[in-house]
Amino acid sequence: MPNHDPCAGPAKPPARRSTTLTLAYDGDCGFCQTVLDRLATARPAIAAVPWQSLPPSTVSTHLERFQDEVLLLDGDTAVAGGAPALAAYLHSSPLTGYRLLARLVSAPPVRPAAAAVYRWVARHRHSLPGGTPACAVRRPPAAASPGPDS
Repeated sequence: MPNHDPCAGPAKPPARRSTTLTLAYDGDCGFCQTVLDRLATARPAIAAVPWQSLPPSTVSTHLERFQDEVLLLDGDTAVAGGAPALAAYLHSSPLTGYRLLARLVSAPPVRPAAAAVYRWVARHRHSLPGGTPACAVRRPPAAASPGPDS
């Protein structure tokens, strides 16, 4: 695959489903599933799959990121995460409106805002329409640091 940002510049989306790129999302999250079901109507060329269905080696390599964001994978390699990954997914659609939206959120002046919105949505996905308590991002408790009496 050429070293090219999949959602920038004049690159055209693949004519049929990509065999190398995959958008991996949290299949246990109802909000994520609802969003991906709606985006599937754009007929993107990139397949979207729950990260839980990926090979164990891929999951173990990217587990922390999978818990925070969608990842665009080229084989086992993450090439984008969060808003840029969703933009690449939308850019692979044959529908002009979705490709234009992808270019808009990928434009340098908009990119930081798109990333901030993505992070906010990811943190609050459990309370958004379609979300459930299973959607909440859970972090393991931080290791307790030794106190002064240790």
